[in-house]
Amino acid sequence: MSRPSSPMLPLVIRRVLEGRSIKEIAFETGMTPSAVQKIISNTMRKEYVTEAEFRHILNQRKSTP
Repeated sequence: MSRPSSPMLPLVIRRVLEGRSIKEIAFETGMTPSAVQKIISNTMRKEYVTEAEFRHILNQRKSTP
C-alpha cells in the first residue's frame, strides 16, 4: 500500500525546479523545512527528474548564495 501524497507536492516540485531554497519553500507553503526535504528526497528524485537532473539542481542550489 502506498502512502497518500501531499497536496503540496506539485507546488514544492515547481519551486524546487525554479531554484528556490528549502527554507523559502517551507515559508511559502507553511510546511516545515524537514517536510519539504522529505518530499524532495522521497518523491521528486524518484518520480519527477532523473538522478543527473536532481544532482544538477542540488549543485546549483549549493553554489547560490
